[in-house]
Amino acid sequence: GCASALGHLNGASQSEVIAYSTAQLAMCERYRNVIAFDLSNEIIGEGTGTGLSEAQCIAYAAAMYAALKPLTKIPLGFSHSYGWGDSRVASFASYCDYHDFHVYQGTTGVPAPLDIDAMMAADPGKPLLIGEYGIPLSESSGDRAAFYRAVRELVQRPGVDGALAW
Repeated sequence: GCASALGHLNGASQSEVIAYSTAQLAMCERYRNVIAFDLSNEIIGEGTGTGLSEAQCIAYAAAMYAALKPLTKIPLGFSHSYGWGDSRVASFASYCDYHDFHVYQGTTGVPAPLDIDAMMAADPGKPLLIGEYGIPLSESSGDRAAFYRAVRELVQRPGVDGALAW
């Protein structure tokens, strides 16, 4: 599940988003197949796109996590567009149970294993999920196959818990 995207809140206050997210989490708790819950979609990109600073996005993450973590056993996190680097991973380390990265060919490329290692080293022991990945159908079938093979190789690395095609 996903609670919100900062770019789509339409003026809702953080307390309103927390109330909405609390209701979503209560619903998700009833299902065994809910494995994680993103508290915000692509938090830095969505947040800075609405005029928030990166520091305000991190403060939003801290408040959301503090309010909702005591209410659930479901792992909580925030999704990030790939290209973040280790310093941004570290800045969210205290406010998530896992890191969720979105990887698309044509905008950021496939992360190299060393990039994944650096991100995992920035917050050791925390699982990493590739929560979205994809490549445009306009790319050649060979390029699409190579992209999907590269993502599959990343998923097989220790500490990477899976990937969801988008």
